[in-house]
Amino acid sequence: MQTTNPSALHPLTPAAIRIYRGQEPGRPTLSAFVEEVYIPRRLLAKSPPARPGTIAELQSAVNRWCEITGDPPLQEITSALCAEFLVELRKRPGRSGRLSPDTVKKIVSDLERVLGFAGPAGGRCRRPAEERGFFGEDANHWPRPAPYFPDVAGGHHLPKGCLDLTQIEDLLAATSAAAQPPIDVCPPGTWWSALYRFAFWTGLRRGSLLNTRRSWLRNHAGLVWLQVPGECCKGGRPQAIWLHPRALAALESIPTGDEVFPWPYTLQHLERAHKRLLTRAAILPLPEFAFHTFRRAISSAIDEIRPDTARFLLRHDTDLARRHYTQVASQVRGDRQVLKPVMDKIARRHPNL
Repeated sequence: MQTTNPSALHPLTPAAIRIYRGQEPGRPTLSAFVEEVYIPRRLLAKSPPARPGTIAELQSAVNRWCEITGDPPLQEITSALCAEFLVELRKRPGRSGRLSPDTVKKIVSDLERVLGFAGPAGGRCRRPAEERGFFGEDANHWPRPAPYFPDVAGGHHLPKGCLDLTQIEDLLAATSAAAQPPIDVCPPGTWWSALYRFAFWTGLRRGSLLNTRRSWLRNHAGLVWLQVPGECCKGGRPQAIWLHPRALAALESIPTGDEVFPWPYTLQHLERAHKRLLTRAAILPLPEFAFHTFRRAISSAIDEIRPDTARFLLRHDTDLARRHYTQVASQVRGDRQVLKPVMDKIARRHPNL
C-alpha cells in the first residue's frame, strides 16, 4: 500500500468522500482512529453519550481533514502538516464566500481533541486511548507527543436577523396554503400554525419541537411545565420549560396523539416547506429566516423589554452565546417570575401570535 506524503496537500475531492480509509497494519489513520477508537471509547462511553449531531459534526471535521491531507497515518502527522491544513481550510468555500472564523475554530478544536486522545498521556490528555500514544517514538525512543494546530481566533458572534413579530403574524396567516404534512386529524395549515406558535412561545430548537410529547407535560404549583428529556436537547441536558398560556393554546389547537407534531419527512424537507410558506407570506426566504428564527425572535422580543431574561429563555451558559441571538449583553439568572411579565406584555401587543 502506498504511503501518503503528508507534505503534499491533496486537491479537493468530491464532497461524498468516505470518512473511513484503508490503512496499513499497525499504522492507523486519523479517520480510522476516530471511527474505531475515539467515537466508541470517548464519545459513546461517557454519560450521557454524545448526541448524534455531535458525532456528525466530528465526522464532518474529519471529512475536511481527509479532503485536504489525504488522511496520512497518525505517525506521519506533524505540527507542520496541521499548519498547512489550517491554511487550506481557510480557503474552503462557505456561506459567505469563505468558511467563517468560528467554523474554522470548531473544526480545528474537534481535530485537536482527537489528536490529544491519540497522543501519549500528559498534560494535554491524562487518560488517552493508549499510554504511549499512536504517534510513534522519537530518536530517544520516547513517545512522540501529539502534534498541535496553530492558535485559531474565533469570529465575533454578531446577532443574526430574525422575523419581527408582525412578519410572524403574516406567516401564520399564510399557513392556510400549506399542503403538508398529510395528517388525518387536522388540516396542514392547523399543524403549521400550532408549530410556529409553540416554537415562538417556548424558544425550542426544531429537533426538540418535532420530538415534543404530551406525556412530557407536568403540573406543579398550579403551573404547566414541559419536561424535555436530555436525549431530545442539545447538549444532552434535560430541561423544564414553563409553558405560557399561549403555548398551551397552541398545543390544544392540534388534536394529535402523544406525538404533538408528527412529521414523516426529513428536517431538510421541513426547511423547504417553511421557505414556501415564507414566500407565500411575501417574506424573502433568507438564510436568517430559517426555522431557528423563532428562537431568535422571542429572545429578541424579550430582550427589548427586559434584557436580563433572554439568557434564561435561551438556556445558554455564556453571555457570548446569548449575544449571537440578541442585541444586549447582559448576564443574570432568570426564572418564571421574571419571564411571565414580559411574555404577557408581548401577548397583549400581538394577540394573533
